[in-house]
Amino acid sequence: MDFPITLFFNQFAGRSRQLDSLVEFMSDTELLNGALFMSAIWLIWFRDNRDEHRIHLVMGVFTVVLSGAVSRLFQLASPFRERPIRNASLHLIIPIGVNPDTLFGHSSFPSDTAAWLFALSTVIWFNDRRIGALAFVLAAVEALSRVYLGYHWPSDIAAGAALGAFLAALSQRLPIPKLANHILRWERTATASFYSLAFLVSYLVATLFNEVRTITGIIANHL
Repeated sequence: MDFPITLFFNQFAGRSRQLDSLVEFMSDTELLNGALFMSAIWLIWFRDNRDEHRIHLVMGVFTVVLSGAVSRLFQLASPFRERPIRNASLHLIIPIGVNPDTLFGHSSFPSDTAAWLFALSTVIWFNDRRIGALAFVLAAVEALSRVYLGYHWPSDIAAGAALGAFLAALSQRLPIPKLANHILRWERTATASFYSLAFLVSYLVATLFNEVRTITGIIANHL
């Protein structure tokens, strides 16, 4: 189903600079790719200060990071899969303003962005059904925007979303580890340091660790 679904979305590309620019903005902006999701998690954190509730949020955010890492490992370990935008047999129309060499050399399967967003949405949904439903809608729109742009095949999105949602759901069902008590004690006895680190982690998650990945890539190229 990858080809027909990709071609269905691609039929709208290249017709309107405004539409193509809007989809590209939605796909690339960190506001929609992470910041709104983390804002929802902070809203839930301060609205319900029960210990068990907060620990599940902490475990969930940790799993979000893990889902991105696992997805990336799958990309590296699996056979290389070229992105639709560079598949000559599709004869895709390149959206206006999109660089065909985007993500060159990076395998497309599975989508780490989808894993990330659906893991975040799952954590939110387990702790607030209404906000979680909105998060899933936003995650789906963001993921499909990458199909429109030719960055991912639909199966890349489906696999990444399933991976992220599964790991996040697992984190919300597992027994709370003993380490959780230390985390809560840290939040109560050293509030300044706890929230300083929490802000840093939130920023990294909201930006999909883009700066970290850029720095890692620069270091790898010089080794």
